[in-house]
Amino acid sequence: MDTSEPRLRSWLNVSSPLIAAPAFALLTALALYLDLPELVPAVGFPWLAWVVWRRLHVSAIGMALGAVSLELVTWADSIASRSEGNIFMILPWAALLVGALVVALLAIVAFLVRAWRSKPNWRREVIAAAAAAPVFVLAFFAVCQFFWGANELRIARQLRANRPVWQALIDDVAAISQRLGRVPREQSELVKLRGKPMPIIPWPHWGRHDIRYRAISAERFALSFGGIDAEGLYVYDSGAPERGWYWSFDPVGRPLVKPSRP
Repeated sequence: MDTSEPRLRSWLNVSSPLIAAPAFALLTALALYLDLPELVPAVGFPWLAWVVWRRLHVSAIGMALGAVSLELVTWADSIASRSEGNIFMILPWAALLVGALVVALLAIVAFLVRAWRSKPNWRREVIAAAAAAPVFVLAFFAVCQFFWGANELRIARQLRANRPVWQALIDDVAAISQRLGRVPREQSELVKLRGKPMPIIPWPHWGRHDIRYRAISAERFALSFGGIDAEGLYVYDSGAPERGWYWSFDPVGRPLVKPSRP
């Protein structure tokens, strides 16, 4: 009995994608709102493995192992995106990646064993085994890009939340500079003139960062916060206020010109 025609029709059935696409978009939006991006691939990969198994009838063990491998990659990227430079998180990240590689190889072996034991369908199984490796590689890069985008969204949200704090500091420095005829020479002088300590910026998953002040010239100053645990420095340069707070490895807050004394 030829079953190719009904199977082809099932692939062309649009009702399932029309239901799954909005549900997946809603899950993605909810996960990003809750700052839990790992939920998207964690749910998406098992569901995709189940759909492929139902449609192609390839090795169930191979598909299950493939889903587990991609889940391990997902949680490894989740750890990496939340580590924010913490070197102690490298060990579990590396362990999960090694585990994902081992499970992916086992998935390929499962496809080949199924092909050897069921010779009438061997071509389908061998093709599935041959496609498994590049699929895992592409999925790995897709997950990395997804977590990179989620991390950028988290940082943008944090910058917006703290905008009033550092804008008040910038206004204070500008007012003090106008009164003195120059910018404060050092952070200690700024703290004394303001009558309160430098603001502290909370940062997700790791801790807090003190805003640091540096005089660049008699009329120019820079503020910065961050470090390895924030994956870089965030800098404000009064000489280029149109840039706002920008990400940099080079702390512009270092004095490029020694402030002149009145």
